[in-house]
Amino acid sequence: MSVDAPTVDFDASPEEVLARIEAVIIDSLTALAEGQLPVLEVVARTDANAAAAHSQHAAPLQLQNRTQLLSLTHRQGESAYKLTRMFAILQLVHELVQAGRTATQRDIYYRLKCCVIVEKDAIFQRLVEDRMFDMEPSCIIVTARGMPDMATQLFVARLRHDFPDLLMAALVDWNPSGVAILSHYRYGSSRTGLESPMTSQLRHGSR
Repeated sequence: MSVDAPTVDFDASPEEVLARIEAVIIDSLTALAEGQLPVLEVVARTDANAAAAHSQHAAPLQLQNRTQLLSLTHRQGESAYKLTRMFAILQLVHELVQAGRTATQRDIYYRLKCCVIVEKDAIFQRLVEDRMFDMEPSCIIVTARGMPDMATQLFVARLRHDFPDLLMAALVDWNPSGVAILSHYRYGSSRTGLESPMTSQLRHGSR
């Protein structure tokens, strides 16, 4: 079963946008209930489907009517990834329209939930080898390989500033050295006393 994607309509009302999204979801659920896999037909964003528009001045490129199918089985998984991403974007757009809010592309792709600060580089490398970012893509892993330098502290502080609801967690040894590193992230140090107001971001309530 396929669902034709409507052309871009910048004048569509919020109610119409919600109705179109819900129609796509209902048709896809109906296909699943009937034992079929959902298939979306969308405009092909390829060079072969682009052409210069007729204009007296500059001729901007515009997409033509060629479409492509997105399914769970087409093109060895690549299409399945695009289909999953499409449904995720539709869900987010539906939530934003219902709430009367807007979001940038950056907001859509960087919906961070947590930041894990790792004391030891060996643990950090193990988490990377285990591809923790695939299991939890909304989580950032940070390490300074021990006592944090100024750049790492500023980076963590910027994350906390840009994402105020971000859960901050620290994975350190429960010994004097690990507590010292945790305290350095939270309070700063006497040597960096001038910069501490800009870098101390761990507070009570952070896990």
